[in-house]
Amino acid sequence: MDHFVFTSLQTGIKCPAHSIHFPFIPIESPWRMLPLNVNPDVTRVAIHDLVPGWTYQFRLQAFNKVGYGPNSQATERIFLPEESPGEPPQHIFIHEILSTSLDVRWLPPPYRYRHGKIRGYLIRYQPVGLSGEFQVQNVSGGDKTSFILVDLLQWAAYEVAVAAYTAIGPGPYSPSSTSWTLQGAPRVPPRDVKAEVISSTSIKLSWLPPSPDTIPGIILGYKVSEEREM
Repeated sequence: MDHFVFTSLQTGIKCPAHSIHFPFIPIESPWRMLPLNVNPDVTRVAIHDLVPGWTYQFRLQAFNKVGYGPNSQATERIFLPEESPGEPPQHIFIHEILSTSLDVRWLPPPYRYRHGKIRGYLIRYQPVGLSGEFQVQNVSGGDKTSFILVDLLQWAAYEVAVAAYTAIGPGPYSPSSTSWTLQGAPRVPPRDVKAEVISSTSIKLSWLPPSPDTIPGIILGYKVSEEREM
């Protein structure tokens, strides 16, 4: 824990000069000492700034100028209600694998900011520069850290962001990452192909390239084939 805010209710009973200190444990962590010395005439204390979705136990020790006494019996385990995650997934990585697919990978939010059990992830994506609603893919299961987006446009830049969610709802999305799908083969042939006789041994061919919106990639050249008849 980074810090705590404490309030206390005093009993008004006069006690010898000693204090109590307050170890606590979030479950699955070692016992840690709160940075707090409770006055000797206090028998109740409120502890704030704990982490949603964690389970806690507490125990106490009295101490004086000679030293510390034994630990009390630990309290029952107390489960704090979950909230949505406080931070997004980390280290988003996107890799192009096909002309219509992107492989998206991530790490969960930092443990302290999960605020409960991660139930799954939301991936939002859309082509860069396209206005309108994002498409959102639900990836169920808190243990999932990758997903392949399919049925994408060929040779297109996509912006992608990932959010984790608990039973309460989703947390913030990660900053958008951008990646291109791979190139695809031209979908239509060259246009307006013409042949013109130059001489008894030569023919000139001319054409227009395919429309740019039908070329999911960069044209590197053209192949020419012929058919002969005597």
